[in-house]
Amino acid sequence: MGRLKAGKQLRTVPAPKEKLDAKSKASSSASLPTVPKLFAKAQGLVVQGDFDLARQFLDRILQQDPSHIEAYELLGIVQLELGDLDAARSTFLHLLEMPNTPASAHLYLAQLEDEPQTSLRHYEAAIETFTTQLKGKDTPVVDGREPPTEEELKSSIVQALCAMIEIWMSDLCMEESAEASCEALLSRAFAIDENSPEALQSLASCRMSQDRPDDARLAVERSWAQWKDLEPDDSRRPDLPQRLSLAKLFLELAQHYSELALFESALSILQDVLAADDQEVMGWYLEGWCLLLMSENLRVSAATADGVSWTDLAHDARECLDMCKNLHINQQHPDAQVLQHVEELLAEIVALNLPPRANDDDDDEVWVDDDEDEDGDVEMS
Repeated sequence: MGRLKAGKQLRTVPAPKEKLDAKSKASSSASLPTVPKLFAKAQGLVVQGDFDLARQFLDRILQQDPSHIEAYELLGIVQLELGDLDAARSTFLHLLEMPNTPASAHLYLAQLEDEPQTSLRHYEAAIETFTTQLKGKDTPVVDGREPPTEEELKSSIVQALCAMIEIWMSDLCMEESAEASCEALLSRAFAIDENSPEALQSLASCRMSQDRPDDARLAVERSWAQWKDLEPDDSRRPDLPQRLSLAKLFLELAQHYSELALFESALSILQDVLAADDQEVMGWYLEGWCLLLMSENLRVSAATADGVSWTDLAHDARECLDMCKNLHINQQHPDAQVLQHVEELLAEIVALNLPPRANDDDDDEVWVDDDEDEDGDVEMS
């Protein structure tokens, strides 16, 4: 079972927090809604996932106020959600021509750009904007927008630096200066936040590419330690794509060391991801793969893990991979390589000729909560 090459994934830039001051933008006509009210409505529609209607509201705003930077910014995000990448690119490019260009325009353009050096320049431009704001030289307040905190600005800079590292490790990996560029970017990231989970993950990826697994292991364990004990709703927890990336690193290290504890760390992170979003295709895929690798290790060593046999793990792996396959097809997921690998893993499980589970005959039983039973008894149908 080989390592799946990660595809390029567009990373969503968090929408800015808004505090709208309706009095400051009073409508010239009482019969027309004010621009702030229209914008608040568009924001609400984006949160609800009604992107078509949100675009109509944003178009209406820009007809009334063609200089509304936040409306252009949100329009670009809506166009991305609707899959209109060319329109989104044009919108973000238009933002570059306006005063007080938001850093997010450069961040999105960096991800939409096919030419890696151009992407790097966009990331540097975004970092320059964040750095200026961090120094307090330029923190414009538009439409009552709450300025970002120092912690948020530092996190944004580190994320951009890590995105640049990813470009050097993928698109520009054959360049002579790739390794030195990665090291320089890592130094910049750790100078801003020495305990950044994302920077530590980038460090681990670099060390794995340099065949330094011991150093990579230290980095991923430090990265996970920064947030694994935080509450599920804590804003300091990384987003789902970052957690999935960390699970991949643990999985890669687990294969290198053939160590159960590393598999269990990967599994714990993946279960955390699926608890947050049980429709996450990559979560089911990686959990199924992880369980199958654990099963193989136990089968070869003729051991058990906390009383769980290799066949139990193989059955669990099949269930996860079946779920992944169904979600992949239903969602029309764009990563065809994932589906291909899932099919290969399922074929491997079939070839194992697994015996049925001991409790397979009980799979159709449905438990009824005692709150739903008037007599207080637990019933089973």
